Amino acid sequence: MLKQLVQIQNKMWRVQHIISGNKIRLIPTWNWNGATGSLVELTGYTITPTTIHAQVANLLATNRLNSLLANNVTITLANPTRTYLDGVELVLVCDVLLNGVSVSKYFPDFQK
Repeated sequence: MLKQLVQIQNKMWRVQHIISGNKIRLIPTWNWNGATGSLVELTGYTITPTTIHAQVANLLATNRLNSLLANNVTITLANPTRTYLDGVELVLVCDVLLNGVSVSKYFPDFQK
């Protein structure tokens, strides 16, 4: 069964900074369920912090995100599931789409 795409705010965002292999900072800020922020955790793949090679995996995933989301491309946010507090900032957990395709499709080696 295909997951229905629920786009947030019918807006396009730009990646301001790649924090890690599955977390990015966007401009402009997102608004969802009364919350606002600029951090997004991408869904659809996981970089397990408990593996012995987690730092290498995170570096590989971060480099892959850099190559995908460089050059001022625009992305779409979809299918939000929750927000959580990371230090003092809210993080939105959702799908990130590049040209209508989930960025997680570019991470088959990190699929859940």
